Amino acid sequence: MHEGRNRLIRIGKSEISNILNSLGYSENRGLKEIILKKYNLIYPKFKIGSKYRNPKILIPLIVYFYFRLHDINFKKSKLLAVSEILNSDINSFTLQIKRFLSKNYR
Repeated sequence: MHEGRNRLIRIGKSEISNILNSLGYSENRGLKEIILKKYNLIYPKFKIGSKYRNPKILIPLIVYFYFRLHDINFKKSKLLAVSEILNSDINSFTLQIKRFLSKNYR
């Protein structure tokens, strides 16, 4: 079990580095750690078989929403170009967030 978890963390770190490098935030080690913590927190919330359990899908979505919520300047088109997500994935994930919040924050 630990081996699988460690593998996901390695993949996550690699994906985070690739995306942040592409967006011009390669030197921000604190940002990398924050995104990794969010990934580790959010990943287990999705059921096995969900497309959001794929780090190459989930991490770009976390980056997108984290940057938006914290007013960090980035180009959405660049994020879409360097990742495996589509604009429709962002919209679908938004619905997932709304459902999660409505269940857990009544």
